[in-house]
Amino acid sequence: MGQTREGTMANWTRVGLSVLLLLCGCATNGGAGPAMPAAMGAGARYAIAIDRVAPLRLHVTATLPSVADRLQMSTTRPGGIDVLDRQGWPGIVSGLRAAAPDGSPIGVEPVGEEGWRLAREATGPVTLHYQVDYAPLVALDWPAANESGYADADAIVLAGRSVFITVPGQSASHVGIDAPEGWHVASPWPGAGDGPGFVAGSVPDLVDNLFVLTRHRPDSVRSEGFTVTLVPLGHWRQASTEVRGTVDPIARQYTRLLPVEGAPPYLMVLMPQRARGGESFRNSFAMTVEDPPGPGNRARWGNTLAHELFHYWNGWRLRGKDYAATQWFQEGFTEYMANRAMLEAGLVTPDQFLQSLSTHVANYRRLESTLEAPGTRKGPPLYSGGALTAFLWDVAIRDASEGERDLDDVFAALWRRTDRGARDYDWRDIRAALDATQMHDWEGFRQRHLSGREALPIVEALRTLGLQLVEKAGGQPDVRRDHAAATSARALRAQYGLD
Repeated sequence: MGQTREGTMANWTRVGLSVLLLLCGCATNGGAGPAMPAAMGAGARYAIAIDRVAPLRLHVTATLPSVADRLQMSTTRPGGIDVLDRQGWPGIVSGLRAAAPDGSPIGVEPVGEEGWRLAREATGPVTLHYQVDYAPLVALDWPAANESGYADADAIVLAGRSVFITVPGQSASHVGIDAPEGWHVASPWPGAGDGPGFVAGSVPDLVDNLFVLTRHRPDSVRSEGFTVTLVPLGHWRQASTEVRGTVDPIARQYTRLLPVEGAPPYLMVLMPQRARGGESFRNSFAMTVEDPPGPGNRARWGNTLAHELFHYWNGWRLRGKDYAATQWFQEGFTEYMANRAMLEAGLVTPDQFLQSLSTHVANYRRLESTLEAPGTRKGPPLYSGGALTAFLWDVAIRDASEGERDLDDVFAALWRRTDRGARDYDWRDIRAALDATQMHDWEGFRQRHLSGREALPIVEALRTLGLQLVEKAGGQPDVRRDHAAATSARALRAQYGLD
């Protein structure tokens, strides 16, 4: 389940390192930062404390296994931020000190965005002390807050990429996070079974995730052994009921389709900025919207929630061997599953779903490459082309099986075939999952419409579902019900939920 931890500080001003009592139960170490027990094997331990509030600066103490002479940080970061463009995440790290098990210092040399090199190898775990100073991001009013970090009077949101220094070969990590008294820590990591803190199972789980300190107790939604922790900030707090009422049925649909028993908690952070965007991580995501969320605009923000949540499965677990050649599946099919989940949960009307299809048709018409070779043109045309492919396959399977099977069965077959995402997929795996669901000329479809440039047969699929494509003034596509459709098509349309 989503984890929350009470902090131990009386107020924000008690941040002197000599009085910090970290959640890992460590004592202070002569004013140099919280001491930590030695890491075992290839595991690591981190203690994170607030060193300064405005602008935000963290103090991190880490005990890392001695498996190499290199210290590293993630190279995944937002673009367009000068300090990160030039130096990567190491650009906001200062005061880095390393020590051998006997306490003797080890020199560190910067090696660019990848991190640092140790002057010598240690014979045991290496202890680090360093600060992560967000002042350059504060000065720019937290650019790319979904991908880096954010702080205000009510919450601190941090991307693990910006915080954690790791070493090659590192395995599980224990993370202790100090918080002000009365605040809560929400993380995408399970709680440590033997005490306070959290455990990230791998370096990707550690760095490719968000965690939050917040004044308000997070909410949670549980379904089939899967827990979504909800952290609404700013104007999202006024829509907490609508958010929960959206996430709950969507999560239930997804977990029934792709079971994840024993999964770590999933963290959903709804940011206060007035902008449209979302950033997906392994077990978490952050999202912003332009207008205050509420029932009237739920079709828009709810679909984004549904889209990003499905990336937990399709994107982070189900991953294509060739990233560029499978974005039509990763992004497009995720968008379609979100559209359909919103319809099936009763969160959008059939007419709103048809409008989504119309938008996909308009976007797809602007695609300038094949679906399997988008190059640098990832965006709405590619996403919508993939979504329409998913729609076509869903309709074809429903039609051929007389409503007994649909695209859910394809995802379930692919989930099994890849051992729940343990193995990356390629086209052969997708085709095998399709064949296991419904025999069809899937290879021919791929050659014509995915790797080839022949347009998707949208009109034919719409006709099968009792729909039609009409061109409005200005050439805008409009998907509508065809009231003169054949009886079988109208029956399939009703079974789909579009009447």
